[in-house]
Amino acid sequence: MRERLERLPEINSWASSMGRNGPETNADRFIDARLLGIYGVFDGRRGDGEGRLAANVAADSFVGLFNTSERDSLKGVLNKVSTIVSKLSEGGESTGLIALVQKPNSAHPSSACNDVYLANVGDARAYLLSDGCFFEAIDSSAGPVLGSHEAQLQPKFNHLDIKPADRLVLVTDGIWRNLTQEEIERCMIEDDPAAAIVNAARRRIGIGLGSIQPATRSEKEAAEFGFSNDDATAVVVRF
Repeated sequence: MRERLERLPEINSWASSMGRNGPETNADRFIDARLLGIYGVFDGRRGDGEGRLAANVAADSFVGLFNTSERDSLKGVLNKVSTIVSKLSEGGESTGLIALVQKPNSAHPSSACNDVYLANVGDARAYLLSDGCFFEAIDSSAGPVLGSHEAQLQPKFNHLDIKPADRLVLVTDGIWRNLTQEEIERCMIEDDPAAAIVNAARRRIGIGLGSIQPATRSEKEAAEFGFSNDDATAVVVRF
């Protein structure tokens, strides 16, 4: 894991988050720790206050544990994070999508690829833009989330060989429920692609709310109009 700390200078990243009712109620959280090679998005559940606390505890705990628990597997760290969230978040829960970036294998100096390890707990999504193709990079089916007391944690994992100029995109459901995959991809040409993704999602939500008379924040009614009034968060990593 020590190689994970040796970040390549060519890697750039952007992160953006916007709450549905402003920053004070935003229950999303992101990790953009380039020096550690750790990126992630978290979506708090069970109410704004409890969910926001859960997402904050999950993100902070993951960075702290993974930076010190050299002998723990990624799954082991996630299980520890889930336990901490259940104890400290006052009933809140959080999804969590993590990307760990390692430098190219020193045993193969001719290789320019980075190893990226993805872990997903919940319904956040990861996309990879590589060689002109934009596709989902990990299973995003729903399941037990961080802090859940109902079932055992069952993270989904994936390993990616990342080439120079590839882009990795991590988003919460406030993005993918409001934008198509093609709309997210189009944001990759912007100077700040993460902000472009979040702004596009919020514009879609604004249009959706304007189509409901009177304006409502009911998720059921919003779904009928093809949008989700939710917090929106995106992280983009360019290699």
